[in-house]
Amino acid sequence: MKPFSFLKNLIIIAIFSITVSSLEAMNLTPRTSFTYWPEALLTTPKKPENITWTPDGRYYLLSSDEKVYIGLASNPEYPNSVTSGSGKILWLGTAQELLDDQGPKEYILSVSDKNYVAKALLPRLTTEAERSFEKNVTITTADFASNSNLAAIGQSNGEIILLRHLSGVKKFLEDGKLKGHVRAVTSLSFSPNAEYLASTSNDGALFVWKVSNNNVLEYQLTGAKNKLPVRWHPDSKKLIIAENSKRLVVRNLQDVVLQTINLTAPIKDFSLTPDGKQIMALGTDNVIYVYNFLSGDFTGFIPAFNKTEITSFALNPEETKIMVGHKDGTVFLMNLADVYMAPKASTSSGLGNKSGRNSKKSIKNQQNDEQSEKTQSGPANANATGFGKFRDPHSIEIRADFKLFQSPYSMGGGIEIGYTNASLLKPFYFGGLVKLDLGFPGTDFPYQYHDANGNAIPAPDLAGASFVIPVGYSFFPMSNDFEIFSEIQGGVVVHTLYLPGVGASQFAVGGTVGLATGVAWKQITLYIGGNFDFVAGFLFTGGLAYRIEF
Repeated sequence: MKPFSFLKNLIIIAIFSITVSSLEAMNLTPRTSFTYWPEALLTTPKKPENITWTPDGRYYLLSSDEKVYIGLASNPEYPNSVTSGSGKILWLGTAQELLDDQGPKEYILSVSDKNYVAKALLPRLTTEAERSFEKNVTITTADFASNSNLAAIGQSNGEIILLRHLSGVKKFLEDGKLKGHVRAVTSLSFSPNAEYLASTSNDGALFVWKVSNNNVLEYQLTGAKNKLPVRWHPDSKKLIIAENSKRLVVRNLQDVVLQTINLTAPIKDFSLTPDGKQIMALGTDNVIYVYNFLSGDFTGFIPAFNKTEITSFALNPEETKIMVGHKDGTVFLMNLADVYMAPKASTSSGLGNKSGRNSKKSIKNQQNDEQSEKTQSGPANANATGFGKFRDPHSIEIRADFKLFQSPYSMGGGIEIGYTNASLLKPFYFGGLVKLDLGFPGTDFPYQYHDANGNAIPAPDLAGASFVIPVGYSFFPMSNDFEIFSEIQGGVVVHTLYLPGVGASQFAVGGTVGLATGVAWKQITLYIGGNFDFVAGFLFTGGLAYRIEF
């Protein structure tokens, strides 16, 4: 009986340890309801794409296009901004070097789209080391080792370049190339002890390289063909991998699955809390879900406070504050205790509002969103949609359409490209589109034209170009990805009759007005409409469009 009693006690102790670990994670009790609405820390001109904290939590950093914003955690309202001068920031990271005689030094590493890598000392951003790559190299991702002297640069050709910084040398020295991936590197992650580097690629492979002394491939683990990153556990012995958007697995370096975590909702990013006890997963619905690392239980969530896509988030090392950036440039810095909600918590917004330089904007955001938030509860509905959600401020649209002409032209088609703006006339959008199209005559074309030289054009094509200004309104009735819109168009059109090998008639210039309505899923759009052309007459239109938002 003694072995059985011992086993029984061991099981009880294990269950108790897991329970205590779950309760101690982040040292917070999730709220069941709240009336808190955060203020925007700042609004960046471009979407914030990289948010991070220094290892001691003194500074937060975020990048937006070519700018890097640096702020003190103790005085967060007034971040300094620095223009990189070397292009758009692709990746931003921090590291700390511990010195016995001088105290810790904290560094920032940045990689730009102009193939420039720089390591600078905080807080004055004094450049310690830099490196420029040839133009034919396309950098896709990067990472910075915790010991601050080693960087890894991933490329579109699958190669990984290791850069080492030696004390007193202003240039990064190449420490070798890691070759194994056959497609673009999608994520890099140094282990916390800086001994290993994990890399993933579009080829689906997950490699673990030993970089402490010989830069060789040490392990090959089961990967996944997605662009989600891999994360190390603080013990440097386990990796968290996204098998797909709804399942995370924990593997050791021998590729043994230690834990499977089934997620509440599909995710597009995730991270491990600094203490290694919780996983924070960013859902496609803009909710940040929290799971216990040991048990895999869903323990709470952080609701969305902005109707545009979350582009980056980061928890501070003390696990007391979270910073969240959105596609419209809004950045929130929030106390975790204020926004960490229990799984079935009500997310009704209240009137509570802190004072500060952005309080007017926060009140306006709150008033706009209050009605839609009142009826929502739980993470599945924590991000409101509907008439309050706007298109992204700027977009380039490429449209391919077809036309059903009046007689004697049977049909036609064309392609157009242009720009639309959804921020100046909210809730409406407007822009400008340039179109080239071609109409084809019916088989019973009854007319015959002649060009300037007297050559017959028996059944000519109708070539044209136009410039139109669309003005429309869109709303999102079901999710942030599904859009319904309607727009009117007005502009000028130029037509000419054309037959290959024969010639063309003179240009005919006229006006054009039209109406279009359609639906969009993410960046793909389908639409139908009608158009009156003062040269060609009335015609029905329909088409497919791709919208590049920025």
